[in-house]
Amino acid sequence: MTLQRWEKIATPWIVLSALIPIIGMAAGKTEGGIVAIIGIACWLVFLVDLIMHMRLSPGYLHTTSGKVDLAIVVLTCPWYLFVGASAGAFVTVARMARLVRVVWVAMRNSKARQLMQRLGQAGIYAGGLLVACSLIVKWVEPESSGYATYGDAFWWGFVTLTTVGYGDLYPVTAAGRVAAICLMLGGVALLGVLAGTLASFFGVGAGRHSAVEADDNASRESDVTTL
Repeated sequence: MTLQRWEKIATPWIVLSALIPIIGMAAGKTEGGIVAIIGIACWLVFLVDLIMHMRLSPGYLHTTSGKVDLAIVVLTCPWYLFVGASAGAFVTVARMARLVRVVWVAMRNSKARQLMQRLGQAGIYAGGLLVACSLIVKWVEPESSGYATYGDAFWWGFVTLTTVGYGDLYPVTAAGRVAAICLMLGGVALLGVLAGTLASFFGVGAGRHSAVEADDNASRESDVTTL
């Protein structure tokens, strides 16, 4: 296995292992058996990644990437489990260091940079559409329909763009409904772009695409031979 192939396999797991403990910390889940198991599993992902880099790239620990990886593995080691202590503030803050690894991967990986650019462009498009449609609805809808403040209008816009559709607010004027249609279509398109971009980044369907392309090439070669 080459280093490039390993990084392609490991990157999604590294991203998940960096974000899951932080999400749990934000939700107030810092103790418990399940939390400990998840913490160990996430740490093992970084440990295995470091070992594989050391194996596939001799002298890796002498590079900047190797030093960053080693520091993160050491800082986020669940040592507290072996001494009967709980995860204190130091360990909670140390887990944030895993984001450094995610950023480092993104900076090194041209494919990840393309992902960030596409997501940024999609975010700008979604933000502009959200602001425009929310303002239109606020201006054209009567206060009796529920759009008493700009906050109400932006809440409706965000819910509509994400295709959640709680139904607590809805436009009653023709102009407001046209804005709602534009926002709903934009939301569906945005979700499609995000799904396609993430699928491309993680390589979902790449093997099937390659197989289909290989079959097409074989068919064309067979036709040429027949002629």
